Amino acid sequence: MIASSYPSPALRQQVCQIFGHALLVMMVGLLVAALANHFSPLGLSLTRDYFPAAVPVDVPPAPVPADAPTAAPQHEFGRATRDDVLALTRDPRFVMQKFLLIDARNVANYQTGHIPGALQYDHFRPTENISQVVPPCLAAEKIILYCHGGQCQDSIFAARLLVGYGVPATRLAIYEQGIEDWRAAGLPLQN
Repeated sequence: MIASSYPSPALRQQVCQIFGHALLVMMVGLLVAALANHFSPLGLSLTRDYFPAAVPVDVPPAPVPADAPTAAPQHEFGRATRDDVLALTRDPRFVMQKFLLIDARNVANYQTGHIPGALQYDHFRPTENISQVVPPCLAAEKIILYCHGGQCQDSIFAARLLVGYGVPATRLAIYEQGIEDWRAAGLPLQN
């Protein structure tokens, strides 16, 4: 008797069932992932261009005069000055955590010196200390965020994440000059 090289009908039926189940599991997984992404405050926007086209290499950047002021990044939050931060830290509501300062730099920069009383929140690692930051932010009346200053946008990104966690944008302000301005003024730092 010559053995057939084709699989038996029962074996073909089992293979089809396995592929059918695998396809069903994959479809359910994609649906769950899409729903989780949609409802997560940290979800990815499917319409955002995360990789914008690069500037052609052969086009030199426009020269910037040495004495030209650096333009602060655009954002939708209020703006705070060094005087605003000083007034906030001297207000009794600061001690009661009704007014907050958020340092949006990473842990290493925060530990080398931050404005006294500032909480640390690194938007690149949003879940690391979110449980220490979001509850006080939800209860606070006013929150000022800062980072390095100048073109640094870490405080803006951190503020947007806090809005995603339910903190009203109207309570948030950005100290755009940041820690560099604070240091330049000779104001105290906490390690």
